[in-house]
Amino acid sequence: MFPYPENANANPALRAQFDAQVGYLATLSQRSCDLVARVSELNMQLARQTIDDMIDSGRQLAACSDPFQLGATAMHGWQRVGEHLRSYQQNLMGVLADAGAGLGQVAAQAPAAFAANSVAAANAANAAANAAASNMANAAATAARRAS
Repeated sequence: MFPYPENANANPALRAQFDAQVGYLATLSQRSCDLVARVSELNMQLARQTIDDMIDSGRQLAACSDPFQLGATAMHGWQRVGEHLRSYQQNLMGVLADAGAGLGQVAAQAPAAFAANSVAAANAANAAANAAASNMANAAATAARRAS
């Protein structure tokens, strides 16, 4: 049905349109994979910091000899966790803003490439349709001459 898989050179405009779409999708998936990698890195960093803080807090609580200082020691540990969460949130918002800007830039460039390739594909399709109509008219005229 489609000439591309059987004969890639049958319709260069269709190939250009297909290549533009594949390039667009490849760029989007690359940017999406980069985003996932950066968010995963932030998550791992937060997990490591939280575990380290909890271990340190546990050690400080175990070493605390005054029972009245247990609450202050525990709150000090939670304060560090809160600071790490705040830092994580700021970094995450920065990563998401960068990713949104990058994806927006890719999406803004795509319609121009698609439009140029769509015009070329439409022109090629019209030329092919005109050639097919001309061939059919010639075949009908030849058949009419042979019949008479």
